[in-house]
Amino acid sequence: MSDVDEKSVVNAVVSYKRESDLARRDRMTKNARNFDFYHLKQDFSHKKTGQSQEFLPKVAMAVEQTTSFVHQGLIDLGEWFSVEPEPGNRQPLVSRDEARLILSRQLSKANFFTFIEDSLKSGLLGAVMIAKVHGRTVEKPVFFTEKTDDGVVTLRRKKNQVWQLKCDLIRQQDYFPDPTGEGLYEIHSIEMDLFALKRLAEANPDVYDLPAVEALVASQTEEAQTKDRETDQSPTDSSYRKRVRIDECWGTLIGPDGDVLHENVVCAVANDSFLIRKPQPNPNWHGKSPFVVAPLMRVPHSVWHKALMDAPTALNQASNEIYNLVLDAGINSVFGVRQVREDWIENADELSNGISPGFVAKANSACPPGQKVIETVSTGAIDLNQGLQVLNITNAELQAAALSNDLRQGVLPSRSVKATEVVEASQSITSVFTGIAKSIETSYIEKLLDLAWLTIWQNADDWDADELESLLGEKRAQAVKAMSAQERFAKTVGTHSFKVFGITQTINKIKDYRKQTALLQTVGSSPVLMEEFSKKYDLGKLLGEIVKALDVNEDKIKLDESDDLMGQLAEGGGEAAAGSPVQGLPDQQSQIPQMANLSPESSLSAIPTTQFSGRAFNGG
Repeated sequence: MSDVDEKSVVNAVVSYKRESDLARRDRMTKNARNFDFYHLKQDFSHKKTGQSQEFLPKVAMAVEQTTSFVHQGLIDLGEWFSVEPEPGNRQPLVSRDEARLILSRQLSKANFFTFIEDSLKSGLLGAVMIAKVHGRTVEKPVFFTEKTDDGVVTLRRKKNQVWQLKCDLIRQQDYFPDPTGEGLYEIHSIEMDLFALKRLAEANPDVYDLPAVEALVASQTEEAQTKDRETDQSPTDSSYRKRVRIDECWGTLIGPDGDVLHENVVCAVANDSFLIRKPQPNPNWHGKSPFVVAPLMRVPHSVWHKALMDAPTALNQASNEIYNLVLDAGINSVFGVRQVREDWIENADELSNGISPGFVAKANSACPPGQKVIETVSTGAIDLNQGLQVLNITNAELQAAALSNDLRQGVLPSRSVKATEVVEASQSITSVFTGIAKSIETSYIEKLLDLAWLTIWQNADDWDADELESLLGEKRAQAVKAMSAQERFAKTVGTHSFKVFGITQTINKIKDYRKQTALLQTVGSSPVLMEEFSKKYDLGKLLGEIVKALDVNEDKIKLDESDDLMGQLAEGGGEAAAGSPVQGLPDQQSQIPQMANLSPESSLSAIPTTQFSGRAFNGG
C-alpha cells in the first residue's frame, strides 16, 4: 500500500470518528450524569458553607434492583435457553444436546452471567449495551509425574495453548457507530500499553505493521480522565506507563472523492496518525462485525436510543435538593440563626468556634440593662410538613420513572395503601418489564449466542481436546476432530438457532401463579364446580404447575418409593382403594345426588319439587 493510500485510510477513520462523536455528544452528557448519580456524586458547588449536602441513593438502588430482577431469570433456572433446529436444513454436525453442552461450556469460560449483569447496568445508565464477541488463547497447565531411575517421583507441568470464547463489554465512550443507522462503519477505541502493542505486533506480523508500531510515540490519553466517572476510581498519572490509543475500524472505507476504497474490512489507526493495521478482509468467516449492540428502551430511527435512568436521574437531583432543604429547616428549627453583639461581651474570643449548646455569655458593663447579648433572628423557613409532602411526591415520580416502588425495594410505603393498589402497581411494573425483558432476550442475548456459536466453530482446531471428549464422548469427538475447520463450520452454521426464555419465564411464573390461584378460588367456592373440574382436569397436574410457578424444588417434596407402596397395593389385584368411585356405582364422596343406578320411578321421585305458576309441578 502506497503512502497516499495509507493517508486516505487514516483520514477516513479519523473523519468517521469525528462524525460519530459529534452525533453522540448529548447522549454522552446524559451518560456522564447518570453514572455520577449511580456513584452518589452531585455538584454541590452552589451550596453555602454549612448547608446540607446529603445524597439519596435512589438511582443506585433502582439500577441494582432492576439488574438483580433480570439477572435472576438466567441464574435461577437450570435451562435459560433452548437450541432449535433450523427448518429446511440438512443434517447438522452436532445434535441439539451436544450443541447445548458445547455452547454452555464456552459461555461458562467467558464468565457469561457476570458479563450479562454488567451489560444490564451499562444499558440502564448508558442507553445501549455493547458487546464484542471474539476469542483468546490461554494456557492450560497439565500436571504429570516422572519416575527417575533411582525411584524418585517428580511432579512435572506443561502448558497447553487452548482457545476459549471471550465476551468484552464495550464502554459507550469507546464506541463510534455510523450515526445515520446505515451501518457503514463501527469504530472501537482501545487504550493499551505500548509494550503490549509491540508484543502483539511481533506475535502477529501478518496482521500488524511492526515498523509503524515501533514508530509510535506514546503519550497520556484522555481515557483515564473519562473512565473514572464510570468506575468511580480516581484518575491516575500514567506518564510512567506509555499508553497509546488505537481506533479499530470495521466496515467500508470511503475516499475523499466519495468512492469506496475498501469494503467489509478491518483496520487500525494509532494516535490518529499511524496506520498500524492495514485494511484487511473481515477475518470472521461469518462476515459480520464482532459487535452486538442493543438498547433497553428503543427510540425509532435512533442509534443511541434512550436510557431508562435518564428521567430518574433528574428526579433524583430534585429529590436531593428538597431533602437537603428539609434537613436544613429541621436543623435551623433547633439551633436557629443568632446575632451577637461582641462589644457587649466580656471575652469575644469565646465565640470563635461558634455557640455550643449550654453556652453562657458574660456581658460587660457596656451592655444596657435588660438588653440581650445573644438573640435569635427570624429568618425565612419552609414548612416541614409541606417540604415532606413535596419530597414524597418527587420520590413517587422517581419510582414510577424507574419502574419501581417502595415494596419492590423492601421498604414500607410512606402512607397506608390498599392491597389492590399494591397489586395493580406491581402488575403495571411487571407488564412493562415483560416487554423490556423480551427485548433483552431477542435483541441482545440471542444475538450474542448466535455470534458466539459461529466464533466457536471457526476456532474449533484450537479447542481443548480433552474437554471435547468429555462433552461428546471419545468416538464423537474423534469424528469431529477428523474434519477440517472449514468443513465443521459449513456443517454447523445455520443449522441451529438459540431461543432465550429465562427472563420472561421468571416474569410469566408470577402471572401463572396468580391465574392458578384465581382458578382454585373460583372452583373451590362451589362443590358442583369442584366435581366438574375433577372430571375434566387433573388436579395433580395443576398442583405441579403451581409448584413450578413458586420455584419449589420438586425433588424435596416428591413421594419416595416406600411412601407410594400403599398406593400401589391398593391399585393392584383389581380392587379399588377405599373411598374411590367404581364404575357403575355412585360416588360416595360426591356432593351431588347420584342417580345413575336408580330406577325410573325412584329417579323421578329424587328430583326436588319446584313451585311453578302457583301449583306444585313434578318433573314427570
